[in-house]
Amino acid sequence: MSVLRESSGAVPGALLREAWDDAAQRERCLDSLLDDALVAIVGDDEYALPSS
Repeated sequence: MSVLRESSGAVPGALLREAWDDAAQRERCLDSLLDDALVAIVGDDEYALPSS
């Protein structure tokens, strides 16, 4: 989440993968954040915080 909070726009999935080494944990967390609408997919492998 800190990577997304510190960004002024969309974040490439590669940047999220660099920030979190445990792939299985990262994917579970990202799936949960997407399900809860706390993170949005905004492009091909790009993520952002939802707009208010």
